[in-house]
Parts: sequence; C-alpha cells; structure tokens
Amino acid sequence: MAARRTDMHRLQELIRLHRQGLKGRAIGRALQMGRDTVRVYVQAFARAGVLQGGVDLLPDVAILEAALHAELPARPLPTRSSSIESFRPQVEELTLRGAGPKAIFDRLRRLDPDFPGSLSAIKRMCRRLQRERGVRPQDVVIRVETPPGEFAYVDFGYAGLRYDKERGILRKSWVFVMVLGYSRHMVAWLVFDQKVSTWLWLHVRAFEALGGVPRVIVPDNLKAAVVRAAFGIDDEPLIHRSYRELARHSGFRIEPTRPRTPEHKGKVESGVKYVRRCFLATLDSVDLAQDDAALQVWLREIAGKRVHGTIARVPAAVFAEEERPTLLPLPQARYELVLWKRAKLHRDSHVRSTAPSTRRPGRIFTRSCGRARARARSSSSTRIGAWPGIAAWAADSARPCRSICPTTASICASAAAPSGRCGRSRSDPRRFSWSRRSSIPTTS
Repeated sequence: MAARRTDMHRLQELIRLHRQGLKGRAIGRALQMGRDTVRVYVQAFARAGVLQGGVDLLPDVAILEAALHAELPARPLPTRSSSIESFRPQVEELTLRGAGPKAIFDRLRRLDPDFPGSLSAIKRMCRRLQRERGVRPQDVVIRVETPPGEFAYVDFGYAGLRYDKERGILRKSWVFVMVLGYSRHMVAWLVFDQKVSTWLWLHVRAFEALGGVPRVIVPDNLKAAVVRAAFGIDDEPLIHRSYRELARHSGFRIEPTRPRTPEHKGKVESGVKYVRRCFLATLDSVDLAQDDAALQVWLREIAGKRVHGTIARVPAAVFAEEERPTLLPLPQARYELVLWKRAKLHRDSHVRSTAPSTRRPGRIFTRSCGRARARARSSSSTRIGAWPGIAAWAADSARPCRSICPTTASICASAAAPSGRCGRSRSDPRRFSWSRRSSIPTTS
C-alpha cells in the first residue's frame, strides 16, 4: 500500500507537540507516524530554524513548506522504460481515433504475434498519454437545463430477445424511451421493431400518457425519423415525411442530434441505461406483453418516485406540479397514420411496396403511352402491425393524385397525360411517392 501523504497541518501539530516536550514515540503515536519519520522531520525543521519557539506561535504553512523543499528535496522517481515503448506511436494514434486499451491490445497482438506487452502495459501507456495531452474541450461537459414543457428526448435501446407469438420465434426487442428535459419524467414501451409506423404510434402514445405535447422533440438519427443526417455544420437534416406530418399535426418541432454525438441527448441516453440496468436486467420472462405491463408498473411505482440524482427531486412530482401545465394541448383529432415510401418502377412494370423479406409484391403499376392507368393487387403483406382500416394511395410526382379505393383496393387513375403521350418508355425507372393511411388504434 502506498504511503499516506503528510500535509503541512500535521507538521504544524508535530512542532507544537515537540515544543510541549513530547518525545518521538509519543508524537508518532499521536500523529500516526513512525519514529524514524518523526526524527527526519524534527532534524529538518531544526536545521531550518523553525523548530524552537512558543507553543502558541506556530510557523505558517508556507514557511514549513519552504523549509521542507530546502532541507528535504523530493527524490526523483526511479525511471523504468516500458516494454511497449517502441509501440508508443501506434498506441497514440489509436487513442486519438477513439480506441480503448482492450481494442488497442487486441489489434497489436493481431498485427504482431510476438507482441511483448500486456493489457496492463497498454492501460498504463494510455493513462500516461492522457495526462500528457491534458484536458480537451470535448472532455468538458456542460449540464443543459431546459424550461418546463420545452424539450423531450427520445431514443431506442436494445432490450434483448423476446418471444413473438405471431411468428413463433425469438426476436430482438427494443425499449422506446421519452424523457422530458425539465422534470426527467419518462415514459417507455417495449416493441419488436423500429419501423416508421411503430415510431409514430409510440409518439402518439407518449403524448397521450403525458397529457400534452412538448414543444421540441430531440430524436436520434434513426431512419424512422431522419432520412439523411446533417454531417457538416452547414448541412440540414432531411426529416422523414411521415414524422414531419406528425409534427405539424401535434404542433412540435423536430431537432435531431448530429451523427455520433450521443452526449447531445444525454438525458435520454441515461434514461435508456437506467431502464436496462434497473428493470430489464431483473426480468426472467421473454413475453413482450407481460414485460411491457411490468414496465409500466415499474415506471409508476419506482422510476417516477425515485429521487433523481441530478435534480435531487422526484420526477413524477416535478412533472405533475410544474411541467404538465406547460405542455402544448393534445390535438383535437387523433393523428391519422400516413406512411410515405420512395418506390422505383422496375422494368417489369412492378413496384415493391413491402420489405423484401415478405417476398410478395404489394402493388403493381403499369403505364401506357398517352394515358396513365394503374392496378393494385391486395395483399396481406400491406398490413401495418395491428392497425386496422388501412387505405393506401399512390401519387405520381408528375401526375394528378390517383388514390386506392379502400373498399375495392384498386387505384383510380383517369388523368391523361397533358400532351396526350407521356414520352417515356415502359421501362423508364420512374420514382413514385406513395403512402398508406390508417387510423391509430385507441390505447388503453
């Protein structure tokens, strides 16, 4: 065990006890010092001329420190070259790129089978490089406090494998978490996917559970929210059209974070970590419905009533008293689901509307010169989760809107080309924007 560092106030007490006439053994017992250490300090202070004097007139701490530097200069630490000193440039480069000691150790061993160092040596070198580099601007974190009802942060977190009764297999599950920036009050649900329909449905459920809508939603750059992220300072993120329509309907703004910057939404990152460590890690079942019901109870009884470490208050109480009255009111009409998708017209005049995993085309479009017409073939693969009453519609970007009748599942297309002929061959890969509409089901 390393020796305990002696502070100047203890040395003042040493001088006081010496002036009272105590011997080295008694002084060492009172100050928990060895007799040899007491003797070294007494001799040093005697040479410096600060040992003698009155009991009530003790020398100042600065005088004692100067006397020690003069009489007992610090001995240089023994230098020992590291066994991996020749690998320092590589370790420094990998550290600057964000690699940790374990990743650096594995890479060096993979490149050089005769690598002489150990993981402990890599860790010591990384700590030494960090001390030499000092504190960087990105290492400094500033706590962001927001007004009540202003910001909400949303994110998904991996929740492990759970049994899907419809497919009869174990599937990856995800926990959706929304954390309010002021009160740290959170809502969360377990789901099987991160599709656009699920993303929008969870937002509507969250707003209804909160009893209002925050003014700004800060999502991650997942595809359900952001089609193209802003990588540069001057870049603008491209928000998913369905998500943008939900924002207009509910009245909130979307401010996505920049890519690879989780610290910009640390409140929800901490919220996801809290749910995973304190709730999901304690579960034994793999039933999603059962675990989701237990999650709602845990949020009400434990997470909402705990004393938050940052604000030192109970999130549920702060939300009910201060933040809920400041939220935007819920829209009068419930949001009607609209899913937009960019589809390509293939050479065989087919457009795939569903994921490739379904292996069934959901819509067929055909075009003839001089007149646009379209057909649709109904398919069970066009179903969006468990949302009933789907009515899909398609729109050519250069033509009037052609909608699919929800009862006959056929596209009504009677608009002719403006010039009489479309001027394009049947194999022209035209891109269509089309959507599906559905009413979001009422949640219990």
